[in-house]
Amino acid sequence: MNTGESGSYEALPLEEWNADMQAAVGDIRRIGLEVLKEHGAAGEKALEVSKQWKLAERQADEHEALLRLIEASRLMVEKIDGAMRSMAPDVMETAARTIEQNLADIEESFLVIRHASLDLLRWTRRAGRIEGSPLPGEYRASYARLISYAPIFKPRLEAFQHELLELSRQPGAESAAPRLLSAITRYNAVLDSARRFVQAIVDPPLELVFQETNLFLDDWQNCSVGDRSAMASRLNDCCQLLLYDKTEFDRRTEKVRPRLADGIDASMYSMAIDKGRILFSVDEDPVFEQLTVTLYRLVDEEKFADACEVVFQVLYTDFDPR
Repeated sequence: MNTGESGSYEALPLEEWNADMQAAVGDIRRIGLEVLKEHGAAGEKALEVSKQWKLAERQADEHEALLRLIEASRLMVEKIDGAMRSMAPDVMETAARTIEQNLADIEESFLVIRHASLDLLRWTRRAGRIEGSPLPGEYRASYARLISYAPIFKPRLEAFQHELLELSRQPGAESAAPRLLSAITRYNAVLDSARRFVQAIVDPPLELVFQETNLFLDDWQNCSVGDRSAMASRLNDCCQLLLYDKTEFDRRTEKVRPRLADGIDASMYSMAIDKGRILFSVDEDPVFEQLTVTLYRLVDEEKFADACEVVFQVLYTDFDPR
């Protein structure tokens, strides 16, 4: 809370926050291992898929990424806290530089965490399903603790941003204020996305399901194994954003609009991958609590328009206004 004077912010509860975050990370690791052990005993299929998805190795990666994320966050929040209470230009410069140096590590760690946690939970719902098991819920609850301090930190950061904005507008303002304002704005954007992701873990909106058409599979087989692995990762990253960050999903894709009769809409998208594009649709099924991504084509850029036309003719013949 700001008492009304510049630089008079109360200190953030950094020691308590760090201790609670370390404890939450430890519980995520412990419960994740319990999930693998207990749900891996659901049957041969559970063990087979677990090995195929490399869940054990990725749980270790998740733990390391969580530790890196918390450490990078601690470094940044400590410097922001100091800048809030000091308002000295050199302290603000140090805070801005610390954010700029650590933000990429947070984003990289967040990507690893997202892959590991979502796939572990997806596995418990499919191959490793055990009716009535409390472990997935406990795993989600541990993740919820990672955002438990948001009601304390976020209002103070927003108030500080407003003060930095006012300082930046003053004639002859120091460069430290706008630089720190820009850094904190980027930091908050990353944290907002992370909070939405954690909320999607805690209270999953829909399950993401991929379906491939025969045409797509033919296109897919024409790519090398290495290219397929890289493209699958990028496509998965992008489509997972549908669960918690639609704005970022829209930024990474383009809406493809076939010419249909009035009132008929088609949720078709394209995503650029290397020198080509993937054409896919997104359909929500609230009955089965699924968000289905149907993959239609993977073609070179110069062939994309023709490929779209063929798909549209097959899918939307009854709606074609011509």
